[in-house]
Amino acid sequence: HGVLSEDGMVDSFAEFHPSAQERFTCWDQYRNRRHENLGSRIDYVLVDRPFFQQHAHRGTDLDTRGSAPPDSAAAALSATTLGGLSQPSPFGGGGMPALEEEEYFAQFREAASTGIIYTAPQLSDHVATSLLLRGCPVPSGQPPARDPTTQRCQPHRAARRITDFFGAAAKRPQSSSNDPAPPAKRTVLGA
Repeated sequence: HGVLSEDGMVDSFAEFHPSAQERFTCWDQYRNRRHENLGSRIDYVLVDRPFFQQHAHRGTDLDTRGSAPPDSAAAALSATTLGGLSQPSPFGGGGMPALEEEEYFAQFREAASTGIIYTAPQLSDHVATSLLLRGCPVPSGQPPARDPTTQRCQPHRAARRITDFFGAAAKRPQSSSNDPAPPAKRTVLGA
């Protein structure tokens, strides 16, 4: 709570959904805890309070996947299992059930909102949090990712990528007629 009070930040989910029960973002997948909705909310969107007050919007209600009130524990359980589309993994082996198309598309809601984006357990043991913003000014000029201050905060962007090691080979200078011939191949013994 220190960052919220000391820095004047807002937990966007808690601000818009203060009565929401058991809305978690991570579960112990090994024990199928998502299907009991025994988890933790460890994913947040923290926002500067003046920015939040000017641009944040609640949008549609929390995902319920049924008829339970959106703030209820029953609605949270239904949302986390995608209304029963997601089935627990068997403890006898075999791994997770295959991801069905209907489960995959369940994460896409018709309208934007501030809340939780529930995805199938095959995709992750986490789900995403979302914040609906409106009326945000679009910066003009140089993109923020390229200004010197931002670049100093992102040292990982200066690191070489694995693909950098596999680029085209450097061109060799053309040989002249005075260059010695390359060495002949050695014969293989026992051939």
